[in-house]
Amino acid sequence: MITELEYFGGKGTFDDTTNYLYFKRIYGIYSNITVLMHLLCDLKLRGIHPEKITLILEEYNNYDLYDGILSINTKNIEKWKTFDIDRVLRMRHNIGINLYGFGTSQSQIDLELTTFLLNTYFVFSGEVKNRAEEIKKEHNIITEDSSFIWWRKTDKIHEITWFKRTAKYPELSDAIKHLKSHKNVYAQTDDPNIFDEFSKYENINRLDIFNRKQYFTNKDAFKDGFHTENKKLTDSEFLEKYKISRKDYIINLMALVQIASECSQYIGYPGNISMVVSLVRGSFNNVVFFKDHEELF
Repeated sequence: MITELEYFGGKGTFDDTTNYLYFKRIYGIYSNITVLMHLLCDLKLRGIHPEKITLILEEYNNYDLYDGILSINTKNIEKWKTFDIDRVLRMRHNIGINLYGFGTSQSQIDLELTTFLLNTYFVFSGEVKNRAEEIKKEHNIITEDSSFIWWRKTDKIHEITWFKRTAKYPELSDAIKHLKSHKNVYAQTDDPNIFDEFSKYENINRLDIFNRKQYFTNKDAFKDGFHTENKKLTDSEFLEKYKISRKDYIINLMALVQIASECSQYIGYPGNISMVVSLVRGSFNNVVFFKDHEELF
């Protein structure tokens, strides 16, 4: 039997004869990951445990995130079937989806549950893990005794009042105040203005994974977010413009998540990426995760 699904801006189907989940949704990569985590919890409450998943990113020209980026550890699915249903119920019903993933504080997150969910349905592919090691070598990244800052504004500044009308978007200087005295500090951004702002701090190594001259040609082009801009391009147009395939672009982003999660400290802007990095870390220890200019997650 085929079950039709509509879920937080996405649509899909579940085939109970093959245990196959197909889900298609707009928005960015990490938003889709956090929403899929919630969907999998919701499906478990209905006795549904997918064994194969297709996650179509509409704003990445309908790329399937399970095509060389994520994989499923099928050995864990039987354990997922018997995972404490009450804990899943709390996760699904007590923590709403929002602009920074879900929940309003780290105390609400059941890290044992999210870690098991990630290790079952969101395993980074060998391509992602290999690329993470390549980036570390190419950019002399040492994750021990290090801080990693992932910052942007672009379209996010328009989302900050989603749950709190008086909220303001934090400045980069707000993030810098939380830096610990680690030997190495690395910065990642897809915002050209923030990239330039990072240059004011001599101790911060700006990561330029995506050839800045190719990506940041127009500082106003990113006001709606990179994934919103690139959906206008075909795969061949994307490759021609950015000198990298869409798949390789996403692999690089996921590799950076892996690297950020390994660093001693993580500082992140209000967004799904900060939640995903924290969950991959399996801990909120030494994480500074902003909700707005005055509150931390």
